[in-house]
Amino acid sequence: MLQQAKQVIIIQDREGDIYDQLSTVPDEKHHLIIRSKANRNLTEGGVLWDMLGQTESTGTYQIKIEGDSRKKVTKRNAIIEVRFLKTSIKRSTSAASHTAKNTPLYAVEAREINSSVANPILWRLITSYPVSSYTDACMVVQWYSCRWLIEQLFRLLKHKGFNIEASELEQGWSIRKLCVLTLSSILKIIQMRLSYDAEEGQDINDVFTETEQQCLNDLNNKLAGNTLKQTNPFDKTKLNWATWIISRIGGWKGYSSQRCAGLITMRDGLERFYLIYEGWMIARDVGTR
Repeated sequence: MLQQAKQVIIIQDREGDIYDQLSTVPDEKHHLIIRSKANRNLTEGGVLWDMLGQTESTGTYQIKIEGDSRKKVTKRNAIIEVRFLKTSIKRSTSAASHTAKNTPLYAVEAREINSSVANPILWRLITSYPVSSYTDACMVVQWYSCRWLIEQLFRLLKHKGFNIEASELEQGWSIRKLCVLTLSSILKIIQMRLSYDAEEGQDINDVFTETEQQCLNDLNNKLAGNTLKQTNPFDKTKLNWATWIISRIGGWKGYSSQRCAGLITMRDGLERFYLIYEGWMIARDVGTR
């Protein structure tokens, strides 16, 4: 499938900061974006983080940080300063002897500059993708941020979500099919989560069938509270309307002052919904006989 792709971008966390990997990017079509783990020595002298930090800023942008008391994250508007440089890193002592003595790459730094919080945002990214402008650097940061979706996908796939590790299937092909079936449900959950905060919102028909929407509508009438703050605030033609209902079934309170439900809550809600839907369909069919 990837043979027809114009470019293949491989995103990795700090565990991927391995010299042997950085020095063996096969061609200009494939690129790595990895969060820097080590303050590597540079071919021209000095170390990566120091040289990157001394590079002139190319611009700033602002992002909204959602607060989370459990993780001690302060709600704030963060100003992110961006800088980048083109450099070459020396081969590390732990690298294989057949690797190149130095590896050209680009480094991008995204640093929060206006905050007094204990752990401000600081991403140092190394990449083989050519970075020659502020726009390129911001695109690399944006691509790397997609890694969070990958983390969320695996969180849903594993023991806190669908617990695929508990499968007793022995054949590889059977496990692959189970993964594909599970991923179809995970895709629904991630779409619901992304749609909740979207300004325009995704069409509900992309995720739920017409009869499923009818069942959701009956549930919505039942789940709505007595006050405006406890009612579903979304358009029923949009996916975030269904997200509100599925989250409520999963145990979310549904107050307008609350942040969106988590993915595990949505997974629990989706599982319960399809159990309810099965009973709802049986009752509907009995009523037509």
